[in-house]
Amino acid sequence: LNVADDDVMSGPAIEDRRARLADIHRPIHFMLSSDAGASPGAAGAFDAIRSLAHLLRLQVPARLTLCGDGPEIESLRELVTSLGATRAVHFAAPSEEADVRSAADVELAPALLD
Repeated sequence: LNVADDDVMSGPAIEDRRARLADIHRPIHFMLSSDAGASPGAAGAFDAIRSLAHLLRLQVPARLTLCGDGPEIESLRELVTSLGATRAVHFAAPSEEADVRSAADVELAPALLD
């Protein structure tokens, strides 16, 4: 999800996506593991949180679990709070990763491009 691409995230295309997603009766569960950039300080975790918040603003039922720990965990939590996404984001310990992976619908694998 490229939250910076307004053409993709607005207009008739997004209305069609919303209509298709309306049939989903439970939130889409995304996860980001520590080996895919969820470790605090990694840009992937911050981007995943911002992307989830964007989906929530579009009224797409979604939730995100971040598996990892580290010195910037508080920065991630603060971002979640500032975006009003505390009910949709869960922080899990690295030891919970296998369980989270089996329960998730989508595992994120972010890549930063120049």
